Amino acid sequence: MSAEAIAKPFLLTHDFRQTFDSLIGEGALFQKLISEARLTARTDCRVLLIGEKGSGKATFARSIHNESSRRHSPFRVLQCATFQPTASRHPLRLSNQEGSALQNDFHFDLPLGGTLYLDGVESLSRDAQTWLLRLLEASEVESLHQCHGIRDRQLRIIAGSTKNLKEDLTAGRFRAELFYRLNVVSLHIPPLRYRREDIGALTAHFVSMYAEKYGKTIQYMSEKTFEVLRTYLWPKNIEEMKKVLEQAIIFAKDNTLHIEHIAQDHTDLPLQSQIHV
Repeated sequence: MSAEAIAKPFLLTHDFRQTFDSLIGEGALFQKLISEARLTARTDCRVLLIGEKGSGKATFARSIHNESSRRHSPFRVLQCATFQPTASRHPLRLSNQEGSALQNDFHFDLPLGGTLYLDGVESLSRDAQTWLLRLLEASEVESLHQCHGIRDRQLRIIAGSTKNLKEDLTAGRFRAELFYRLNVVSLHIPPLRYRREDIGALTAHFVSMYAEKYGKTIQYMSEKTFEVLRTYLWPKNIEEMKKVLEQAIIFAKDNTLHIEHIAQDHTDLPLQSQIHV
């Protein structure tokens, strides 16, 4: 990566409305994924996003929402790992305004007219799977409650999973009826180690972003430093890269990033044990 690539300002502001145009990646695999995701955004179909932790599933979910006809409606995230429904005693009631609360036994706002993103859907308990299946079945028959009619098109669901749910399906840990309702379209987000051609652009972007955040001017990066970033396997993907580069910017004393700015204690990232620098 050239010094010019590092010094070039990032063209999009950091408070942009997330769309596919703001995603960074020129590799054929990533561009094919974006093309498929754009096509799904034009519909109201349910989408299952599959990718390792930190690979960008939530970013893709927001991009699909923001490029769909629902872009002016709420986008809500449900953390499936911590969602534990209690015994159902009350019918579901929906809200059609972003600030309104859903009055039900699960105390969660459903974005009527918008998109509900299920983060970590593989973590749903059996009770939560039953609740979600009930929600989907009710929307398919166009009524969640006699006083609150809703059609499937009024609530879009996008689910994210860190693993192939077919394994849990076979093992009986995930309900088949729910899997097939969620998996209308499945998109596989590649891990960062399969996107070597994008490391340079991603590095330039995050360096620019964090340099602005901390009021620094970073114009150069040593070849040794970039080689470490390029060849490292990034097991935690984009989120790990962001953490590493933010730390590097904090420790930088001049306009150049050096190898000593990467993982100061060499414990969080075993770079030296994997890469000879």
